[in-house]
Amino acid sequence: ETIRTAVEFSEFRDKLNTGLTYEGKTIKLSNDIDLSGVCGKNINGKEEIWNPIGYWISYDDFSAFCGTFNGQYNTIKNLYINIDENNIERYINENVLHEYNYFGLFSYTLGKIENVTMENVYIYVDLSNSSGANSYSQYIGSIVASAEHGEIKNVGIKSGSITSINTAQSSATNRVQF
Repeated sequence: ETIRTAVEFSEFRDKLNTGLTYEGKTIKLSNDIDLSGVCGKNINGKEEIWNPIGYWISYDDFSAFCGTFNGQYNTIKNLYINIDENNIERYINENVLHEYNYFGLFSYTLGKIENVTMENVYIYVDLSNSSGANSYSQYIGSIVASAEHGEIKNVGIKSGSITSINTAQSSATNRVQF
């Protein structure tokens, strides 16, 4: 399968998040993908975060990418995830964040991700004021939040920032700037 646009990339994510694992299949990018039309501060008048590819809730409830994702040395631009006290309840209520301790382009993968670069990554996660802050661990990565038994090679980040705050778990704030 070849992905050409941000909409096709979102459709790939939605198929995986509803049960298609892509095991034994290769997904390729045919060109750079700009996600600013599907996630950002103002998408048709409201803020839309990137809902990651795959999720992990428990050993009995997860969806993992199990194929090969080959970016063919293209760039994915403008990944946007912003979770804070102003919108966390909305995302919980809309069931977008049922897996909300894993944040990145891919949430959970058992497959291979290769030959892709990301640019202008923005991930900001503050779970301090959420009702379950004490019980959540956070896994955050620009390309993959959690990879298990998979392979990641020839990937890079050109620019962006990742900030993770959960004062219920520790007094530290983690921030990475690219």
